[in-house]
Amino acid sequence: MGETSARDRLAGELQKLKDASGLSYTQIETQGRKQTPIVKLGRGKLSNWLKGDYVPEDDRPFRYLIQLLEPRAEKNGVLPRRINWWRDRRKEAADERDASAVSKEPADRSAQLVAPAVAAPHVGDVAKAARLLRLLPLDGSWLRWLENAETMFTVPLTVSDLVCDAHRPLETDRPDYVDPELQEAHRELVEALGALCFELNGMNDISDEGQDVLEISYPGTSAERNELNRQACRARDEFIPAYTKVINLLNAKGLLPPVPAGPSTSPSGSVPPSGSRGRTPTLPPTLIEEGQPHAPATAPAGHDRDERRDVNRSATGRVYATLSELKRLRRDPNQERELHLLYAETAQQYEHVQREQPRDEEAGRLWQTERGRLIQRLEADALDITDTELRQRVKDALVILDCWEEPFRQAAQVESRTRWIVTEHLMQSIEAYRDGQQLPDPSEAYDSTRAWVLDFLAEWEASRP
Repeated sequence: MGETSARDRLAGELQKLKDASGLSYTQIETQGRKQTPIVKLGRGKLSNWLKGDYVPEDDRPFRYLIQLLEPRAEKNGVLPRRINWWRDRRKEAADERDASAVSKEPADRSAQLVAPAVAAPHVGDVAKAARLLRLLPLDGSWLRWLENAETMFTVPLTVSDLVCDAHRPLETDRPDYVDPELQEAHRELVEALGALCFELNGMNDISDEGQDVLEISYPGTSAERNELNRQACRARDEFIPAYTKVINLLNAKGLLPPVPAGPSTSPSGSVPPSGSRGRTPTLPPTLIEEGQPHAPATAPAGHDRDERRDVNRSATGRVYATLSELKRLRRDPNQERELHLLYAETAQQYEHVQREQPRDEEAGRLWQTERGRLIQRLEADALDITDTELRQRVKDALVILDCWEEPFRQAAQVESRTRWIVTEHLMQSIEAYRDGQQLPDPSEAYDSTRAWVLDFLAEWEASRP
């Protein structure tokens, strides 16, 4: 009959609404990040909704998207349909999706009795689920601690180590789930896990004081420290539902083993060795022991290529060490003040922040000096990298680090967050290069950050006489 599906109709209407609003993917994501709590509307999620690859859930991101786009579309002559109309269209698409997943009733009753309740999961999904449960075991004490903790002022190293160690392997785990619903849930889990690791990265390791915990730093006032605790609790509260969602999906699809495997401690396992977590990264043996590097996948032939490989080995080791220092650099001492100024909605609020939170010029100058010193060293060390693609990645990262104020202006992404995203991306790239592997794709957070900077540079270039 040529009639389109409910999913395609919803996707088409959403695309029309976005076009009429005049907002780009980046602008929508930026507006979502400004909400409290943050509404996650990344380019990948929106693109899947607008192409009809996925049906949105009836949750806050979907409702906020409609509330954001409709008033802007109305100014351009599109009559608003209101949220209930959109929720009805979403429900039609979801019902259609769920109905298509149900197998047709067999003609013979005996056939119905022997038919399997669910299709056998893909072997690749079984292996990927096992890797997830090895990194984040379902019956682990780490999860019970996160669920029961009333505050995040201190976090046991047994919890932070496991959580931070899991982020990088899960973020780079290939291939994707064959099941699209599982893959979307996995993406949301990795995003929430990254946000939690970011908060843990900003804490202080006080194990040398006899306590095996991370502790929230003392940025200046009790109010500021309480705000850091709220941010950490918010990241924790967004991670647990994302993890629970994946576990429930694995259970529904028959992918949970009877007893989840514990985290691997083998050097060849998926979990990186202790000390390589994002919180306090240290050089892997491959970057310290220059005499015993990982051999590349295909050994180059000839004296010149051997010499170039040796130069690269030394250069990437120095760059990795600098990135490690840069990643651990403390936050800008005036960061909270700048955030409060950014969020001030009236002139009175702006003046109040300026009066009550004077800028610490001396601390800010010292921090800028240390940051600038590390970036200059990174730029100098990168000159000896002969691999074109890897060197270009370092150059791109240096541009982002120089223009960190643009992600802050557009999306309230603070300097420490931008710095963590950039250093994490480069350290993963160097590790892959040293192991003779293909360089990993940038994360969604890196792509968004880079896009904000490129937009700013394009506007700046266009405005030049």
